[in-house]
Amino acid sequence: MQCAPSQGTDASLGAGWAALGWAKNMEQLLRTISQAVDDAGNALPPDDARDYRKSYKALLKKAEVECPPPDPLIRVPLIRLIRPP
Repeated sequence: MQCAPSQGTDASLGAGWAALGWAKNMEQLLRTISQAVDDAGNALPPDDARDYRKSYKALLKKAEVECPPPDPLIRVPLIRLIRPP
């Protein structure tokens, strides 16, 4: 499964990005955090920072479930892709 569309914009990809709910949620969270930091004078209160960190880590876990990393046992060394043995 391809986890992220390889080209185009969010609007042009339509359903491709819709399948990546965690990615849209991450974008929204990062924008919210950025605005909160700006509003707080470039330093979040510790409780707010902790809450945002928890949300961020939860989204990372969701992303790993929806889009797991490749199995390292079936990776092909890059050199073999470039030059035949």
